[in-house]
Amino acid sequence: MNIARRIVTVAASVVPGRDARTRYREQWLADVEGAAELAMSPTRVALGAAAAAVRLAATSRAPSLAPALPGIGPAARRSVGIVQLALAVPYLWALAFWAYARIRLGLPNDELLTGAHDPKNLVVLWIPLFWCYPSVVLWLAFSGWVTAAVLAPVGAVLSVGGRGPASWLPLAGTGAAVATAVLAASDFGQALRIWLLD
Repeated sequence: MNIARRIVTVAASVVPGRDARTRYREQWLADVEGAAELAMSPTRVALGAAAAAVRLAATSRAPSLAPALPGIGPAARRSVGIVQLALAVPYLWALAFWAYARIRLGLPNDELLTGAHDPKNLVVLWIPLFWCYPSVVLWLAFSGWVTAAVLAPVGAVLSVGGRGPASWLPLAGTGAAVATAVLAASDFGQALRIWLLD
């Protein structure tokens, strides 16, 4: 619950306008508090609020943000979004490999990630998609998701005031970075990392 409250507090801080920030923070905190009564996860509710805050910030033309972005053209905004998405791709591959391993071995998640089943034994060298395995392992070893998480606020800010791809690409990159960071920092993400690095 404390984590959910912190997510909401941070999310509300990016909403343009002091009155709007206060209103959304109170509303989202109430939603988090009421989530348990409706058998919902407070963290999921908080992440939904964070996504809404990013959308509000991206679609707003708040003048207070304009001076913070002088001389940043559409190409730079698009580039940041593409880099963010590219940094999230290795984790998407890792999740796809995990799903493949579960289906192929027919094992529950807890049993698969115990280390009894070496992921390298599941690699099929003649299938090009498996050639990504070494680069994904390096990405996990050096915590590439941290770089994606660091760039998330940059993408959120750059999406404000952009048009077309210059707006939605950094916004999509921010969403991918946040999702990757949340998954990688979770217990499941830690177990997946250990399993793939074994």
